[in-house]
Amino acid sequence: MTGFDLIFLLCFLASVVTLATLGVQSLRRRPTARLRKRLLVGWLGYGLTLLGVSLFTPARSVDRGSPQCSDDWCLTLVGVTNAARADGREYTLQLNLTNRGHG
Repeated sequence: MTGFDLIFLLCFLASVVTLATLGVQSLRRRPTARLRKRLLVGWLGYGLTLLGVSLFTPARSVDRGSPQCSDDWCLTLVGVTNAARADGREYTLQLNLTNRGHG
């Protein structure tokens, strides 16, 4: 688990709790504008963080034939073909999916 996974989980949990609180407050007919504003600010902050990380994180390239593994399964890029189309280019990827767990 990375730090970004932890941030996502905390933001998700905070959103669920806040939305539940908003629902209860609405049923009790209490003012919820302040709580809605906090939720919106939280979502905007998280969205801006995602945007900043995606813009400033360098792109990774993967060599053909090198497996990319996550837990027990691996994806390997076997081949790439491209074709010209009227509306641009079309790329076809050939992938090999393997299971290291042999389950």
